Amino acid sequence: MTDWDGTDLARLAAGSGDRDAVARLRAHADDWDRAQRLPDGLVRALGRAGLLAADLPARHGGQGLAPVALGALCARLGGVCTALRSAVTVQGMVAAALSRWGTDEQRARLLPALVRGERLAAFAATEDGAGTELGAVVATLRRDGGDLVLDGAKKWVSFGESADVFLVLARLDGKPATVVVEAGGPGVSVEPVRGQLGLRAAHVAHVRFDAVRVPARDQVAPAGFGLSHVVGTALDHGRFTIAWGCVGMAGACLELAARHTAAREQGGVRLSDHQAVRAALGRAL
Repeated sequence: MTDWDGTDLARLAAGSGDRDAVARLRAHADDWDRAQRLPDGLVRALGRAGLLAADLPARHGGQGLAPVALGALCARLGGVCTALRSAVTVQGMVAAALSRWGTDEQRARLLPALVRGERLAAFAATEDGAGTELGAVVATLRRDGGDLVLDGAKKWVSFGESADVFLVLARLDGKPATVVVEAGGPGVSVEPVRGQLGLRAAHVAHVRFDAVRVPARDQVAPAGFGLSHVVGTALDHGRFTIAWGCVGMAGACLELAARHTAAREQGGVRLSDHQAVRAALGRAL
């Protein structure tokens, strides 16, 4: 599969309860996981279906979804394919940070394109020595004329392989700072990650920035606000959507387990007729 028309995604986004669409997407999700990547055009199709940064206000191209509606959307995606949910999470994290802390010019230039899926975003914060403790990042920014120069290596960047733009956490004058960096430019190198235990279809990559020149206009908020404000906003958004996605995943597991026990027989008795199995399923409800 080299492209995607988004029909089933649109049905999923509408929350219509279309079981055929869900079944088709789940069947494809197995193939995506084995192939260790989503099909070309699929993430952009999420934008056409209205699933990317849908909580942004209409002035930025979003639908203004309330938190509960956004959560329900991520739960539906989580019940189908966690890599798809991850795409929505990552795009939403970057969009939320730019919406709250970006300049008017950054919002106008980037947010509508992120909503429509015309540009794909990745959040580059984690390093070898900075995972949960992001205050320990050692990537650096320095001033050079009217530009900033970025050096550093980021690990485990979801959709880092296919991103058009990165939101990067580094240090400027010793303070946490964030910048928007164009992918594919001089000094940006991407190493795809393969064979991880989960999220194999999420285009995870390690990304290096070697003397990458960043226009000063692409700094997001002043130095000192990068972690507590910009990254904090992105992480809050990410934790929320991931949690809802896990709810959907758990519901899908329960649904599939119930279907299996109703169909499978052992010793001439359906598994669902065994008291221990019924009790286990009942506790999961």
